[in-house]
Amino acid sequence: MSIELHGVTKRYGATVILNDVTLKIHEREKVGVVGVNGSGKTTLARIVAGLDPEFDGICRHGPGIRVAYVPQHLDAAPDTTCLAYIMDEVSRLYDSVTACEAELSGLDSSDAAAVDAALRRYQAARDAYDAAGGDEAEARAVAALDAVGLPGRAASPVGELSGGEQNILSLAKAVAREPDVLILDEPGNHLDFDGLDWLERFLAAFSGTVVIVSHNRYLLDRVTTATIELERRAARRYDGNYSAYRLAKLRAATAQQADYAADTKKLERLEALVAKFAEIARTHASKEWGQRLRARRTQLEHAREAATEKPELPSSPIAVQFGGASSKAEIAIEITGYSKAFGELVLFENASVRIACGERVAIVGANGSGKTTLLRDIVENGAWENPCLRVGPSMRIGYCAQHQDIFRADATILDEMIRFGVKNATEAIRVLGRYLFSYDDLSSRVGTLSGGERNRLQFAVCELQNANLLLLDEPTNHMDIESREAIEDALDEFPGTIVLISHDRYLIDAVAERVIEISDRAFESYDGDFTAYRAARPSRAEARLHTRGRERSGAARKRHNGQKAVARSAGSSREFERRIATLEKEKLALEQKITAAFRRGDHVAGKRLSNDLERTSRELDRSWSEWMAAER
Repeated sequence: MSIELHGVTKRYGATVILNDVTLKIHEREKVGVVGVNGSGKTTLARIVAGLDPEFDGICRHGPGIRVAYVPQHLDAAPDTTCLAYIMDEVSRLYDSVTACEAELSGLDSSDAAAVDAALRRYQAARDAYDAAGGDEAEARAVAALDAVGLPGRAASPVGELSGGEQNILSLAKAVAREPDVLILDEPGNHLDFDGLDWLERFLAAFSGTVVIVSHNRYLLDRVTTATIELERRAARRYDGNYSAYRLAKLRAATAQQADYAADTKKLERLEALVAKFAEIARTHASKEWGQRLRARRTQLEHAREAATEKPELPSSPIAVQFGGASSKAEIAIEITGYSKAFGELVLFENASVRIACGERVAIVGANGSGKTTLLRDIVENGAWENPCLRVGPSMRIGYCAQHQDIFRADATILDEMIRFGVKNATEAIRVLGRYLFSYDDLSSRVGTLSGGERNRLQFAVCELQNANLLLLDEPTNHMDIESREAIEDALDEFPGTIVLISHDRYLIDAVAERVIEISDRAFESYDGDFTAYRAARPSRAEARLHTRGRERSGAARKRHNGQKAVARSAGSSREFERRIATLEKEKLALEQKITAAFRRGDHVAGKRLSNDLERTSRELDRSWSEWMAAER
């Protein structure tokens, strides 16, 4: 029941996306697909799913395998109900059956040839409907909605769902097909942290094969058991999750660096020896010295051919720069008595919080809690004179909008760069070149750009604004892992104030020193990083269990004992989470140290740190297994 690719090559016009890809995905395996934007991840996923037959080579599925594909974006009219969306394929098959039935009923029974042909068409339509389990399709669809956490939403229009719920609906449609292989393209988009936790558990528990295209490093670590890297139109398979793949890449680069250093020294000695022999041969007209010189030159040439290439770690193609200096003021943002509502939907009610200059704050909360609304309101209305949304007078705001709506869709890139401060095309391309834009791109309309391209354009504008206060709403959306790491590095070096909204835990862990949660229409602040915030939340819930009454009847005491059991379970779960969080931070720090050792050419330290990272990764995997077992 495996899936095999042999010599798969995919072209778009003259451009080769995949070249001679050969790999195997085993039954019940969970595989992550990684690579920079444009490397062919979605293309590979669609080929494996059987949705793109236009390629050279072979993609072979095991006999009888049912494959379901979950795309990045849900494609349905807003008024389509969830049930109709899930059942659209079966509905089309049913329409074919009824059309054939209508055709048969209208035929002249004396026309035997026409009746025979119509019967064959009917039987083919009926067979296809039965093969899809048509009579049980509605029950399966409702069960799938329940399974993915959307119970009772069968009659809800797709347009009423949040972005995260639409992602989950796409998953429900795939699950309703009862697939053996589930292929997902960026399944974590638009999900909040609770949604991501649910998705990780769902995919980990899925009994079939899973292929995930994702830039979410935590999701890949939680779910996958193998990794396929797409690089330079080729594919390479690694055993283990994203961290194991990352460790293998770092160790290979470190080992290659050691070999490169040794080979470089050997070449330097041979080159010096050849130079010395050449000098002797010039001053001594001797056949023997000429022969010795030629032998050394041959030896040098062979050594050059056999020498290890200079290793390179994957690096971001973009060079992110956030400019502004830090401010000596005390207050960056002060929110006092803030209320916000849209009709009957109340997002904030008399909410207050203060963010000091130099702080690095992550704002979190459930989807729809008002995070994006808050940042947009600060950008549009924040001022020192505003009694509710005070922004320090020395603050220069750099804003990255989640929906990238700071730009005019019909304007060119050059138009927008001039609007934000550049004088001409030469100055514009001096900045934009670091974000992968060419001179020819300056005439492109913003509305034609991809999500990743518009995000890169936002970073370029932030650089122009020389901001000392960054308001970043999902800045890593549509970005590959290498670009995300470049953003993390740039934010780490930024001396000003950062207010960040993100579902990327890696980014929050790397940047945030304080977490503000939007809850019950107000702000609740947690000192420390995201890990400290996640550890604090269950302890608060547990504390509430102990405040419910002191004197109880027998029945009440029984309930209380049950609550204590839940509290003990919550405490045990919290200990696992704390241990996992600590190990994750250690792993991230070790990866950064290995990269730094590699950059400075210290392969001895790199090897030692790689061994430490391997031990930490094993302990992290063991802790995750224990936590998953305890949660069951």
